[in-house]
Amino acid sequence: YLIEKLYSKEILVKRILIILAFTFSSQLNATSTAEVCKSKVDNARAAILELMGGNVSVDQQNEVKESTNIANSCLMDLAIPRGKEDKVSELKKIWIAFKNTRENELVPLILAGKKEEAKKIGTGIQSERIGKIKALLYQLNAE
Repeated sequence: YLIEKLYSKEILVKRILIILAFTFSSQLNATSTAEVCKSKVDNARAAILELMGGNVSVDQQNEVKESTNIANSCLMDLAIPRGKEDKVSELKKIWIAFKNTRENELVPLILAGKKEEAKKIGTGIQSERIGKIKALLYQLNAE
């Protein structure tokens, strides 16, 4: 009887440890993903700034598209830490607006040579959005 009681306690403890380990590792992966996504967003931002700076080569245009797609995939696949659903939802909403403005307004203005109009958007609403995106990714990584 005593062996059965000890055995069942041992199994219970093991199960609890497994659950805790799984929970901790999923939280760890979620924060790592937020950190990785921040890097991808930074790369996408750097690519568009290069384009705005006058490098409108086909290679740079492709870099803008590719870096945006990579950042988009990372953000859309972002693991959602328990209790952080609202932050991830807000992050995705802001990113989609950022991405749409970039693709439909900013890049066409740059390629049309309308640098001042592009600069207003890039340093205005897009700068505000990227700041919010980075802040949310930082919060997801820090918590």
